[in-house]
Amino acid sequence: EGFNTHLEIVVRDKQDKRFIPGLKIRGKVLDNDGKQIIETDFPFLWHPFLLHYGAFFKIPKEGKYKVQLEIPAPEFHRHDEIKGKRYENDVNVEIEIEMEAGREPHGPE
Repeated sequence: EGFNTHLEIVVRDKQDKRFIPGLKIRGKVLDNDGKQIIETDFPFLWHPFLLHYGAFFKIPKEGKYKVQLEIPAPEFHRHDEIKGKRYENDVNVEIEIEMEAGREPHGPE
């Protein structure tokens, strides 16, 4: 209730392109003037077409926004000593995106 958009975040392994589960993503959405719109967790959301992390929230208008994400290194470890080391570091990233308003919740299928 009270939201008008949904932001989906997909985090994939750089080498094999597989979705990375079990992350605890925290982020901020800022407008073009740097004003913070929201700071929130982006929990895992199961979707039959695209597994992702995401959140519903309200934006004042459609347009460009900055998204700042903090992704701590996951608590799980890969099965081998070489490939498992890919996930040892935290990741901080800032991206610019175009956001639209009007997102409606899905009803019962």
